[in-house]
Amino acid sequence: MRTTTKFSRAIVTASVLALMTAASASADVVWAGPSDGDSSSPMETTFAGFTANQIVGITGGGYLHDHGNPTTFQLQLLLNGTYTTVASFTSTGDYVDRLLMNAFGPAPISFASSTVTGIRLLDTPEVGNGYHGMYGSNLASGDTTFQFASAVPEPGTVSMLGAGLGLLVYRRFRK
Repeated sequence: MRTTTKFSRAIVTASVLALMTAASASADVVWAGPSDGDSSSPMETTFAGFTANQIVGITGGGYLHDHGNPTTFQLQLLLNGTYTTVASFTSTGDYVDRLLMNAFGPAPISFASSTVTGIRLLDTPEVGNGYHGMYGSNLASGDTTFQFASAVPEPGTVSMLGAGLGLLVYRRFRK
């Protein structure tokens, strides 16, 4: 009897730990598009894809600049084949350089769980090179990297949790 109880506890503990660590599934996307540009010269990068539901960080030197014109800057993701705006920032025409992580933050930036296959940066109205330094700048060093995460557990994790809970129910009815 005692061995079965220890085994049951071990299964439940493993199930809960697996479910907790499933939330940390992540992917980093290093910007591979142009270093400088605006909406007229596509500021976008595409990649094979993965499932995610949030951006948990943006690092590196990429920044936006309004060149003295009030401008709306948009961060769009290619989600399930359609570009969707997930964050935006409207400047006042103040000539201030802003790191992407500060303009579009704070992280996390959440969206519906989707297959992510691209990132696009837009500026409206176009200000001519509204985005700069995607491969490092005077504001921050390093390539601009978008860090994604998924809070969706793997199917095996849900199965493991179900097995653990099922074992507990079985043990309870057996007594």
